Amino acid sequence: MTKQTKKPLIKSLEPSPDVKDVKLQVNSISKNPRPKLTIKLVLAVIFGLLTGGLVFLLIFLTTSFNKIFISNQNQPENSTSVEQTEQIEEKSPVTTIALLGYGGGTHAGGNLTDTIIVARLNEETKTITLISIPRDLWVNMQLADNEQLSGKINLAYQVGRDDKSYPNKSARFAGETGGGQLAKETITTVIGWPVDYYAAVSFQGFTRAIDILGGVDVNVTNAFIDDWYPLEGEEDNPCDKTDEEIASLTATMSGFLLEQQFPCRYESLHFNQGKTHMDGITALKYVRSRHSNQSGNDFARSDRQKSLIIAVKNKILSISFLPRLIPFIENIANEVKTDIPWDLLLETAKKPEELSDYSITSLSINDQNALKEARINGQFALIVDEAKILENNSTLQTLSDSATSTSSGNAIDSASVTSNWTILHNWLQQQISEIEAATAAANLE
Repeated sequence: MTKQTKKPLIKSLEPSPDVKDVKLQVNSISKNPRPKLTIKLVLAVIFGLLTGGLVFLLIFLTTSFNKIFISNQNQPENSTSVEQTEQIEEKSPVTTIALLGYGGGTHAGGNLTDTIIVARLNEETKTITLISIPRDLWVNMQLADNEQLSGKINLAYQVGRDDKSYPNKSARFAGETGGGQLAKETITTVIGWPVDYYAAVSFQGFTRAIDILGGVDVNVTNAFIDDWYPLEGEEDNPCDKTDEEIASLTATMSGFLLEQQFPCRYESLHFNQGKTHMDGITALKYVRSRHSNQSGNDFARSDRQKSLIIAVKNKILSISFLPRLIPFIENIANEVKTDIPWDLLLETAKKPEELSDYSITSLSINDQNALKEARINGQFALIVDEAKILENNSTLQTLSDSATSTSSGNAIDSASVTSNWTILHNWLQQQISEIEAATAAANLE
């Protein structure tokens, strides 16, 4: 950790005055005049991904909602600045929610986020853009005014949830809300605009929810084989290797090359092209697969995630949910956490059919368009590649706070990593503007 005096990037709004009231309000939503239609639509899509599309059944969740909906009670009083108040009072057509998927369980690393997607809904263009952020992206997490932690972005949610190992965190990153709040602020550093809400679900919750739906029909655009999909519970299997052999391998290898030395920890997946009915476990494998020669890059993974979301959207618009109410409550109450306001979820329940008016698109931030590989303190990581961004985007200008010049794959120290987030923000905004404009034009045809 390095000592810093930098202030946090954003401050959260004041907590609700009464978190026990059934009309749970998180982050003082009464101050935010965003059109409720926008919130309702994005919530339906979010939970379509995270809980299998059964969000509107939460209207009956009177005995379990405190397990799912959490209010940030650790915000300092009067924490909203004048500038923030002015921004809040402005009507915005855009709502942003961070979607976090984590392994869960009691093993070490259970709260590391394997999946990080930013869902950006624009009411004006009627588009929902899903921005995939790689878990290996190297960031600086501002834990307190004078305390910073450098690491991969998938660490943010876990650090926020772990008060014992990080006792000096700011109060807003402690307790039930800590993981989501730290993840939101860290993601804001990357994308360049505030994240309104977050929703986190464990892999177990994801698979259960899909199963409660009765499975989904996914359009697999490209057939692929992945011989290196991790087997649950086999993460530490030595595969008949001695402790000395394992130590030697660990000292000389890392990343996927090291993983390949332990084949007994993995299984082979095979998906055929075309419409495929998937249960929860199969759907999870489909979106998590990383090592296929045919469909293993971040672009392909982002496309698979979008295909699943569309499949869930189609399912929730075509079936009756009421018979699935009881198993839904019983199976996911302990697997989902969110700071999305309870009363907005109640409104979402009323008109899920409004989703049909919106187009879903995807954008992946990866080493093919904006990032490059690096070894930082012995770890594989991704950092912003300014040269790569400018090479393919001549309209973007080199900015003064340029990133540290580091050749791909070179070993560097975490203290020397200063990613040029501003150039990434400009590139990302350019990409989103083009996507939303093209989608809006297509919707008018």
